Amino acid sequence: METENEPPLRIVVAGQMPPPYGGQNLNIERVFNILRATEGYGVEHWKFDFKPPRASAHRTIFAKVVELARVLVRLVRLRAQGRTDYILYPTGGHCPGPNLRDILLLPIACLVADRVCVHFQAAGQATVLPNFPAPLRWLLKAAHRMCFGAIVLTEFGRQDAEALGHRRIAVIPNAFEDRASQFTERKSETDPVLLSIGHLCPDKGTPALLEACAQLQASGRRFRLRLVGECLYPYSEKELRETISRLGLSETVECPGLLHGQELAEAYRTADLFIWSTVHPGESFGLVLIEAMMWGLPVVTTDWRANREVTGSGEHLPGGICFPIGGDLAAAIATAADDAFDRREQWVTWGRNNRERYENLYRIDVLKENLWTYFHQDVAEKNSA
Repeated sequence: METENEPPLRIVVAGQMPPPYGGQNLNIERVFNILRATEGYGVEHWKFDFKPPRASAHRTIFAKVVELARVLVRLVRLRAQGRTDYILYPTGGHCPGPNLRDILLLPIACLVADRVCVHFQAAGQATVLPNFPAPLRWLLKAAHRMCFGAIVLTEFGRQDAEALGHRRIAVIPNAFEDRASQFTERKSETDPVLLSIGHLCPDKGTPALLEACAQLQASGRRFRLRLVGECLYPYSEKELRETISRLGLSETVECPGLLHGQELAEAYRTADLFIWSTVHPGESFGLVLIEAMMWGLPVVTTDWRANREVTGSGEHLPGGICFPIGGDLAAAIATAADDAFDRREQWVTWGRNNRERYENLYRIDVLKENLWTYFHQDVAEKNSA
């Protein structure tokens, strides 16, 4: 990466960093830290604070309007500090509210910066856009067409950027810091520990996963389920606990809540199989999938949106099972997990394959290089024109 005789690119990374600890917030923080640690960039944060610290809470409309005014003030202050080469802006995803925010903020951002790049970390616009009122669709597309381009996380994700009128689209996958380079392959002979991590709610498949576990338990399968994360409003911890009790899983399921740092690493290290049951309409790239792959875990996941692309092609993956959902999510999860149990002798190989895929595609230095290429290519073309 040559930076000699080149002025640093001033890049403003927009969005909300943790808390709460959702995939989009974590990735905004990750990209910000990568850019800030790389020579050749001058990096600032355009702070959003629309989501409350806990995923189980929500802000009122009035509080969001107040925050919108604060966001605009922060942008004015950033502009006063000097010229901006890029604003990296997180799209609103499939929900109407954040898209209304984008209609207002994107045109203003385009006036402030030389280039605004929309980062599609949230997704689902191609699916929901036809359901938006015509004036909202027109305004949203007009706002996006003012932007320089888009970054999507997978080839599958291109459809969202294309639906909003983007022509310049780059595919840059997520990445994760390698925290498991010294990990020793697991060869557990005891009852396996199934691990699921993320927001707990119906869209993430939590109730269906619990029902599937009850079916597996009734069939004689012996295991434990470790359910890591916090409930996403309006799904509540009370509802979660009642479901666990009703299904007779109190001795099978443990819910340690939201884990960070060494506690989270220990949850991955001591698990035997990662299971991800998401059917969330805004799923863009399963960050927890590559975290599990980093830890050499075999993976069982829904064939939903880009999950197959992230983990590898085929229903029986090199590193696990990507299963079709069908009409009954709980039954589909139970069938896939039962299939995985029957193939338990392959789990070590699956985990080894997943670790190799992580090392080839999803390391931080791969993301760092991809971002460098993206930000500097256009500048080089412009300077040579």
